Amino acid sequence: MRSTISVDGQRTDQMTSRDAAIIEARAAGKTLREIAAEHGISASTVRRVCLDAEKPFRVFLGWDDRQAEACYVAMYSIGANSTIPVEVTFLNDGACGDFGRVGVTKFTYRRFLVPSLCGYQGRALFADGADTLILGDVAELASFDLGGRALARVKYPPPPGQDRSRGDTSVMLMDCARCSVWTPEVVATASDDRLMRLRDFADDEIADLDPRWNAALKVGEEPPLRTYIAHWGSIAPLCPPEAGDWIDFSRSKAWAGWRQRMRAGW
Repeated sequence: MRSTISVDGQRTDQMTSRDAAIIEARAAGKTLREIAAEHGISASTVRRVCLDAEKPFRVFLGWDDRQAEACYVAMYSIGANSTIPVEVTFLNDGACGDFGRVGVTKFTYRRFLVPSLCGYQGRALFADGADTLILGDVAELASFDLGGRALARVKYPPPPGQDRSRGDTSVMLMDCARCSVWTPEVVATASDDRLMRLRDFADDEIADLDPRWNAALKVGEEPPLRTYIAHWGSIAPLCPPEAGDWIDFSRSKAWAGWRQRMRAGW
């Protein structure tokens, strides 16, 4: 994995003195080969060090204490498929403090804290953590053209009598500055309909993502070829809180395979 992982807001990466010298030499205009020769390493290693020094793309995953391993599997899948440095933060108590509002899951409303957690600067991705696999390269989202809009999401078919689906918020790419309306105070008190159906933004302020970035799957379904984010969100309501790892109810060989890879790699 090439991802930079942040849990409870704590970065786990460390820069060695050699890496710092490589980055300084690169900034001074030296070629990869020149730097490699100086340090007795390969040019590909120099390239990796330079890439890892980039400001990581921020990804926030919903966290549910009952589904801890499933959340870690989602995090593992991000790093395994990313070609850019990423910083993954779980929306747990460590990251969100004493924010106590809960819904179907503990992160139902915490997803809207992401702009605040980023200081209303830059862009960030939110995805449900307990029932997803991130199989695409998030570099595509890091460079996605928002066209001046506040956020992007996969537009789900709305239920009867509604103009928007709550499922639209399960994966959101946000321009944090343009989402400044989501202060912690607003997130703690605004109506469910206002938040979960993105009422703070007009249609022309919301961009569309490729549907493969939030592919809704049912029990027994496997991710189709070239799925970017596989999402078994329909399973949670079928399982009682004490159901344990309800993601197992998906009967997905793909998800089980990623859990096995994570256990073996970690």
